[in-house]
Amino acid sequence: MSDGEHFVEPPPARVGKDRRQLPSWRWEELRTTLWVVPAILIVISALLFVVTLEIDIAAYHGHLTLPAWIRTGSADAERQVLIAIAAAVITVIGVVFSITILALTLASQQFGPRMMRNFVRDVGNQVTLGVFVGTFVFAVLSLVSVNSVSGNSTSNQFVPYLSTSVAEALMLVDLGILIYFIHHIAKSIQLPEVIARIAQDLFVAIDTEFPASVLPVEETAPDDAGRSAADLVKLLDERGATVRGNRLRELGLKFDQNVRALRGLHRRLRLGKGGGKTQIQN
Repeated sequence: MSDGEHFVEPPPARVGKDRRQLPSWRWEELRTTLWVVPAILIVISALLFVVTLEIDIAAYHGHLTLPAWIRTGSADAERQVLIAIAAAVITVIGVVFSITILALTLASQQFGPRMMRNFVRDVGNQVTLGVFVGTFVFAVLSLVSVNSVSGNSTSNQFVPYLSTSVAEALMLVDLGILIYFIHHIAKSIQLPEVIARIAQDLFVAIDTEFPASVLPVEETAPDDAGRSAADLVKLLDERGATVRGNRLRELGLKFDQNVRALRGLHRRLRLGKGGGKTQIQN
């Protein structure tokens, strides 16, 4: 072997029912969108509005009584609250996502187009957009329902007190999700996080493409704590596979990250005297 080669044994793959399957192109297409999860959350917010509106109508006709802390304010006051919530939510999510996409565009110039793809297919980002848009839809529907019940007089206007309270609660939830989103984006554009995602995708692909070439981890990870150094060197020579050094460099993995990954896979690493010679063994 030349000094520029690495000796690597592929990690054991999952077998049987635990084997991972690469997603089909249809499923991957659905994941790499920003409309599927938000659309689902919009439907959920509309259904939630239907439930709260029915309760408000029942309370308006005297079939039930809402708590006193919910029944506060006139129709004009509740209308102003809902207008403020709807305007604030849609403005914040528009500005935040615009700035985020700009930052990711700049980061993609250094780390490649994978940055934007990871942003789009990230479930946390999709849920953030969906919750904000769902809150906006809920507030608008509640605003339309103010004084919309037939048969009410000017002195006894219909006010959806419960729907307004739920809209205020959703706005508080949006604040928490906004803090999470900012933290999540600031962390995801850092180089170690980008490298970790690349490594994770690589391991999943290898695990799927080579399903049953070796036994499960439980059967192939013997306890070598009592073996001598000579025995371990012999095992490295017998059970190694060869991968050229430039292939490892293409993964973008640093030495310390390789060591941590090997430790989690129950592997051992041996560095040769020549430049870059490395052996990895169970």
